[in-house]
Order: sequence, then C-alpha cells, then structure tokens
Amino acid sequence: EERVKALFKELVEFYKKNTYLFPKEDGSICKLNDLRESNQKILSGERSIAGSFRLFNASSLWKLKYAQYELVEKKNKAQALIVFGQSTAYGYLSVKNASLTYGCLINNQFQLMDNITIEMAQALIAGWNDEAFDIAEAMIASIDHGKVKNYEKQKSIQLIIGNGLSVVPASWFMLELYCKLKKRDFNRKNADFPSSMVPYDTVLKNWNTEDMIEVERYIHLLSTAHLDQAKEQVTDDDYFEFGGTGRYLFPYEILTWLKLRELKGLKNPTEFSHPLMNTPIAKMFLDIKEPLPKPKELPFAKELLEKLKEKCPNVEIPEWLDG
Repeated sequence: EERVKALFKELVEFYKKNTYLFPKEDGSICKLNDLRESNQKILSGERSIAGSFRLFNASSLWKLKYAQYELVEKKNKAQALIVFGQSTAYGYLSVKNASLTYGCLINNQFQLMDNITIEMAQALIAGWNDEAFDIAEAMIASIDHGKVKNYEKQKSIQLIIGNGLSVVPASWFMLELYCKLKKRDFNRKNADFPSSMVPYDTVLKNWNTEDMIEVERYIHLLSTAHLDQAKEQVTDDDYFEFGGTGRYLFPYEILTWLKLRELKGLKNPTEFSHPLMNTPIAKMFLDIKEPLPKPKELPFAKELLEKLKEKCPNVEIPEWLDG
C-alpha cells in the first residue's frame, strides 16, 4: 500500500510540474506542436512516410499520459476517457498499418514488444475487441516470420516486434492469454522468450479458473510483480516493463487478463483488496462497461494514412475515421 501511495504521489507531482506537455484552456498547445511538426515533415517528403508509424506510436503514448493528466490533475474523468480513446486509436493505427506495409516499404517497422502489448491491452479495455485481436495476430505473424535478410541493405528486417523481447514477461503473458482464448500459437523456436515467467506462469496454468479466491490470489501476485517493475530506468542496463509515468499505476496486463476472462464468459471480482487495483486510474478502466466510442477525428491521422496508401495500397483507413 505504501508503494502505491508513493507512486501516486509521484504521478500527481509529475502532472502538476509538467502541465506544459498538455493543451491548455486558452487554446495553447504544447507537445502536439512537436507531433504536428513531424507530421508536416513526413507529408512534405522531408522524412520517410515510414515514420508515420513512429508518429502514431508517439501520439498514442503521449495521449495515454494526457488521459491520466485529465483524471489525476484536472479530475475530469469524462475527458480522460475521450483522450484514452484517442490514444487507443493511434496505437491501433500504428500496428495495423505497419503490418500491412511489409514488402511495400523497405524500412524496418520494428517496435518494442511492450509498446505493442500496451496498445493491445488498451483496445481490450476500450471494448474494441477486433482491434485488439488484430494487434495480437500481428505479433504472432511477426514471431512466426522471424528475421529476413534484406540483401539490398545487408541487414535483418523484422516485422512489428521481431521475435519478441525476453525482458518483458508481462507482454508474453498477455500474448499467451490471447493464444489460450483463441486456441492459437506461435513459432516458439523463433521466440525470444523470457528465461523466467514467474509469476505469470502460475496464472497461465489456471487463467480460466472459476474460483474467485484463486482469482484474487492471482491478482495479488500480478500486482506485486507490476510494482516491482514500476521503476524509472537509471542506466542503459536497466529495463523495467512498467517504467515511466504512463505505466506506473496502469495495471494493463491485469486488466487484459480480466477482459479475456470476460470474453470467455467467466466472472471476475467486483471489488479488489490490492491497492494497485483501487487507484483512480485502475478504477476508471474497471468502470468501462460498454465499448468507448471510436474517435472520428485524430490530428494528422487520416492525411498520413492517405499518403501512405498512395504508396502501399494495402493500407486501411477505418470507416470511423472521418478527419
């Protein structure tokens, strides 16, 4: 409980101190200016169109922090959910269209596995199940495909997550859960799998239990593992799966498990004893009972997709994205 309180205090202080990152009531825009500048460089040809995927991903991660800012600093849950939906949409567009441009763009579209799994988790939390499954399938295709030699540039080209990343066991936990729900699998000889899956292996063995006492016990195990990884990277040798303010108190791997249990038709607890699951952030996501509306407008998204589609006809522009 003390650890959760300390992290929440750190988040509150971060958002009080870094309000310059987010739009203001007077209409001034901060971080979005940088993203728009990158967008213009891509549209003008100054940067490769392949940079659109990085731009979508950066927008998703920024919007995730922005959603928590609206909730924690401004106490505006309704606006926080709108921004969270925008974050989720950017993340989906990044993964979906990067997976559709393989063979069209020579650029390497690789991203860290935990950046992709958080986007899958967000889609599940938002109730966008088809989009979440698209992301999971893109990860499976990436692992199955393995590395391909690009003889033109003499380097290995990797799809989305390459062969995965061994230092992110929670991400593998989420992918394994999807595989169990959908009776899918991936090429385990290709996978850069963690040497240890503790405590996720314990939950995976009995992920669909109907025993609520066991579910609560597993939530404690997962919450403890989350807090152990909710640290800031200090050196290049450090890698914490839940490092960074956007992830500290966002138990997206636990919410993924609970959402996939719901899709299996299983019951979940309605109250939680672990403090990680009782923060305003966790409660906001737990309270989502109906799918969030998909945003009709996302800054610079449609124009980038239209330009990308000129080069790569397989690119998809969702019907819900009007502008």
